Amino acid sequence: MGNNEKKTRLTKIILFVTCMIFLISFNIYINTGRRLVNRFQGYFLKQVFREPYSRPTFLGVRSMQFPSDNWVAQEIIYEIKPDFILEIGTAEGGTALFYATILEKVNEQGKVITVSRDSPDEWRKRVDEKMKKYSHKEVIGQKNIPKAYEYKIWKEKIIFIEGNSEDPRIVDRVTKMIEGRKVFILLDSLKKKNHVLKNLSHYALPVAAGSYVMVHDTATPEAYEAVQEFVKANDNFQIDRSRERFLVTLSPSGFLKKIK
Repeated sequence: MGNNEKKTRLTKIILFVTCMIFLISFNIYINTGRRLVNRFQGYFLKQVFREPYSRPTFLGVRSMQFPSDNWVAQEIIYEIKPDFILEIGTAEGGTALFYATILEKVNEQGKVITVSRDSPDEWRKRVDEKMKKYSHKEVIGQKNIPKAYEYKIWKEKIIFIEGNSEDPRIVDRVTKMIEGRKVFILLDSLKKKNHVLKNLSHYALPVAAGSYVMVHDTATPEAYEAVQEFVKANDNFQIDRSRERFLVTLSPSGFLKKIK
């Protein structure tokens, strides 16, 4: 073997080893980043959402969303200026207030429809019962909490519908309102796979192209599987991963854009 051949072979070996080192290092970097994000999400969930005394609020009313997810939601509201925002899962109403406040600025005629099995008062009662065991801890910004429906914007911009989002009567009422309209849909109720799939089929399919659906809590296996199954069966929706650029989200692969 001549010197040139030896040099060529050595160069190839060096390039191969360098590429392998790069790929291994990159994989370690990516996995480490994911582990850090997952650990933060777990910590955030434990400290903020599972302990009622420290949950985020909007206008003093508790909101059950990651702050980063709410920020992305307001970006989508600004961009598409929807005729309706449909929220499945109201809780105490803090998030509906947030959506309505943003929507009012970009579409004066727009409305928020929020559907829940329980009224905001019933939800608050359960949370307050849990909070009794935290009476020795400081409640962050949650003393004398106002009621969402007492705000003027709730009365003017928000339509609250009490009941099961799978109830045919509610499905019929809501779909007649949103069909063919530009709608931003946010699904945040029961995380069971069949429930998520049914809500997607009932409410996402009738809306116009350009709309978005945000499926919350796809960090949980069943909600994630529901999204994957829905997108596979409906090619007029695509997952918009650009909405996850803040890394910390409870909706990985959960931002769905209707493209046709």
